[in-house]
Amino acid sequence: MAILKFFNRFIFPLLLTYFVYFFFDVPGAIVYLVLLIAFNFWRYRKKFYAYFGRIANIKGEYQKAANWFYKAHLSDKSNENIATDAVYTQLRLGELEKAQEIIEHVDLEKLTSEARVKAANNLSLLYWKSGDLPKAIEVLETLFASNEKSTSLYGNLTYYYILNENYDKALALAKESFAYNEKDIVILENLARIQHLTGDLDQAKVNYAKLEALKPTYPEAWYNLALFYEEINEKEKVAEALNTGMKCNFTYLSNVKKEQFESKLKSLATVSE
Repeated sequence: MAILKFFNRFIFPLLLTYFVYFFFDVPGAIVYLVLLIAFNFWRYRKKFYAYFGRIANIKGEYQKAANWFYKAHLSDKSNENIATDAVYTQLRLGELEKAQEIIEHVDLEKLTSEARVKAANNLSLLYWKSGDLPKAIEVLETLFASNEKSTSLYGNLTYYYILNENYDKALALAKESFAYNEKDIVILENLARIQHLTGDLDQAKVNYAKLEALKPTYPEAWYNLALFYEEINEKEKVAEALNTGMKCNFTYLSNVKKEQFESKLKSLATVSE
């Protein structure tokens, strides 16, 4: 089967090019090659679009990434993996209706374990940002109950428990998450945050120091770090954390806004006067 695919994709086109050249000379061969390239681009356009989307994503060009993945999805709505990426890139821009439209084409049962977790995380994000945090929690709890385990699933579910002020559940899951993957930055931040919220300041300080050393690239980590330093009255570190966090990329999925950083910095300046 693999040999047949190789023949159809590479050997047969080369043989056909040779025969076209033999009967129609160079101009005919050039026309044929141009048409062949155009046909293959059209045939595999979803892969090209998805590739361009990944490149734009790496560059931080989120609007371009969303546009490319949406094009890839429209070219093949049956491809659940592309749809999953398209959903996330739309959610990051706050395009909830578009994300909802795409996610309807995702059948979780057809996905691999890893892709199923990714799709469920996206669905939970859609519910959360649509104002239904309990439903977001339910989606991930259902997946978790089916014995699916992943770093992202642990991180998101713990985060939702914290947002929903389910601190007992959050603390228990944060500890389990840390045992599962103590090197993940989101898991570490969740653990430090819930320890702070439940009054375990000594342990929170240890974990926040580890977090700071890892240099998070998302603003929530720095904002929560600033809140912790404010709690233990280390004002210089509060300002450092806020100034660092303001340099991060803020998206629709960020749970803090740049204005909150600015407001907190202004209040610090007022107190120090």
